[in-house]
Amino acid sequence: MKIKNIEVIPLTYRLKKEEIWQASCVYVDVWNYLLVKVNTDEGVYGLGESGGGHYIPKIGRPVIDFFSRFLVGQEIDDIDRIWRKLYLSSHYWGRRGIAVSIIGAIETALWDILGKVQKKPLYELIGGKKYDKIRVYASGGMQKPIKDLVAEVEGYLENGFSAVKIRGGYGREKDIGLVREIRKALGYNFDLMLDTGQNYVPYNWSAGEALDICRELEQYRLFFIEEPYITDDLEGYSFLKENSPVSIAMGENGSTVYEFKTFIDNDIADIYQPDVTNVGGISQFIKVAEYAHKKNRKIAPHVFRSGVSLMAHLYLLSSISNPLMLEYCRIPNPLMFDLLNSRPELKEGYIYIPVENGLGVHIDDSILEKYKFQDKVQYFKIEKE
Repeated sequence: MKIKNIEVIPLTYRLKKEEIWQASCVYVDVWNYLLVKVNTDEGVYGLGESGGGHYIPKIGRPVIDFFSRFLVGQEIDDIDRIWRKLYLSSHYWGRRGIAVSIIGAIETALWDILGKVQKKPLYELIGGKKYDKIRVYASGGMQKPIKDLVAEVEGYLENGFSAVKIRGGYGREKDIGLVREIRKALGYNFDLMLDTGQNYVPYNWSAGEALDICRELEQYRLFFIEEPYITDDLEGYSFLKENSPVSIAMGENGSTVYEFKTFIDNDIADIYQPDVTNVGGISQFIKVAEYAHKKNRKIAPHVFRSGVSLMAHLYLLSSISNPLMLEYCRIPNPLMFDLLNSRPELKEGYIYIPVENGLGVHIDDSILEKYKFQDKVQYFKIEKE
């Protein structure tokens, strides 16, 4: 079976007025998605997703045009060879970021095809299923008045979640205050995480205050603090991880196992968060997980895109040796489910592993029409107050 062509599919969901969300300086009134569809000469197709598509959806076309010259006519059976060919072909201008993200989308689509052809779920192609269910945490807690934030978290708990992540990045006092008020109102009978979003917030914790904040937050028994520094501050992470009484999580923007080896060898976190749509695809995610396992570190991936991303991560976590939990996006995000052949069962804080060929995802004309790409929309901005 050979690759016939590759389609780039940007899609858009424009949020309703009541669905628009903010977190610190981030304002989002639209979801953009960048899917990659690999078609074969036998009529079987596979889907993958690029994480960078939310921000720069139009970047997919020129990058795919470049890669297509190495792909059309290739047999799909040796996926690792194809990945390496694409990685090396973009070495002078890629290696990280959007190039690796799109390589990963292509590779994910190839795994989807292979599963469909062999009539097997992804997990059977990558070593077998070790877990029938994966713990999930409700990922929300965007910017809103504290009483509304408490009500939101309480709603997740009433719906069976045993872990919730909220957003910070508003400065030291407000970040600590949010955690304090949630614990005061709802108690300690659930795991609470704080994402400080240091890759994009305007009120970054300084190197001097980050440890003080972690120590002050210790009394509130946080499960982890996410991204207390920008991704590239390895020295800061190493210092904080060594001294913080609260576990540190990071890695959603990491590209390839090469970068994660640098993270892990420098011992910068307790929990690593590779995202299959950023790290370079299925095989790179597995390599990151295996390397982290050698150092007794857990994997809790960043999952915040479409159903392609959701199913890829779910199947990956079911098959690796060191899964911690799955991020479950609670922001209005219809393509998280509309691409799925069947919606996985969510019960008592766990998501159960479905049995679907490949990734268990599809796309058709009705989806293309419903989520037709809108180019001239405001979907992301950063401002200081």
